[in-house]
Amino acid sequence: SVLEVLGMSYTKLSSSGAIKLFTAIGEENHLRVLALVNNNITDEACDAIIMALKKNTSLVKLNMLKNPISGECSQLIVECLQHNKTLQDLYLNKDYTEDVKEKIRSVVKQINDKRKGIRCQVKLTVELGWL
Repeated sequence: SVLEVLGMSYTKLSSSGAIKLFTAIGEENHLRVLALVNNNITDEACDAIIMALKKNTSLVKLNMLKNPISGECSQLIVECLQHNKTLQDLYLNKDYTEDVKEKIRSVVKQINDKRKGIRCQVKLTVELGWL
């Protein structure tokens, strides 16, 4: 049996726990869905998140809502998706400046213009939706 869905929302994971988790996710695995809602993950984990998403080839959905990640870090995470061909749904907070939101939309458009078949969507929201 292979772990494909991991729901760790509201577990007080923190940035240090997220760094360890994303380091493991960067290795080859079968994880397809990861929910990390409201875990006090900050910009401290930004580099680990980016490295994992650049390497990971299985994750299709990542929910990072209700974490105090800055707009700049969120933008870097979205930009790294240019190196990721599998992630389709990324949930981030919506309380960023209009400039950051526009940059994120622009990067997503560029990614989707290059991708064949699998589209990427970044949802800037405060709704939980799943897990």
